[in-house]
Amino acid sequence: MKPGRRDTPRRVTPDLLDFYIKRAHQLREDAWRDMWRGLRALLTKAIGRR
Repeated sequence: MKPGRRDTPRRVTPDLLDFYIKRAHQLREDAWRDMWRGLRALLTKAIGRR
C-alpha cells in the first residue's frame, strides 16, 4: 500500500532558501568557534600541568 500524498506541497521559496543559507553559515561559525575554544582549553590544561 502506497502512502498518501501530502495535501499541500512543500515549496522552497527564495525567502526560505536565504534563511537556510544564513542559518547554515551561523551554525558553521559556531562550530568552528566552539572547536577552537575546546582545543585552546585542552592545550591550556595540558601546558598548565607541567
